Amino acid sequence: MSAQKWQGITKGLLANFAGKFGNGASNPKVYLVSRTKTVGNPIDPPVVVDSLLELTNAAFTSVDNSLIDGDVILSTDVFIVCDADHPVAQGDTVRRDGSDYMVIQVDVANPFGEAINQKIVARKR
Repeated sequence: MSAQKWQGITKGLLANFAGKFGNGASNPKVYLVSRTKTVGNPIDPPVVVDSLLELTNAAFTSVDNSLIDGDVILSTDVFIVCDADHPVAQGDTVRRDGSDYMVIQVDVANPFGEAINQKIVARKR
């Protein structure tokens, strides 16, 4: 089976999850936050602007207890599974329901040399 076929299966499963739980209070939309800072001067200070890129196929859940080690992954961390359309990197900011989360760890599934999905561990800022 090709990588594109697996990408389609992943998107279908994540869309099914969103359809089952909705994009309302039980499953708010997830965004990748990109911060840009304008150049400032003493009269006009710099302005920080957040650009939001929706991670359309994202499922947000708690971290499995077997992964919690108390050092890298904490019990308060969250787990996000999303497609690989928009690469997420360690240190990025993800926003959900008005709260920002710092990406602690990203595991990209790419068995064919092409990313299929991303498994992300994030911590509330």
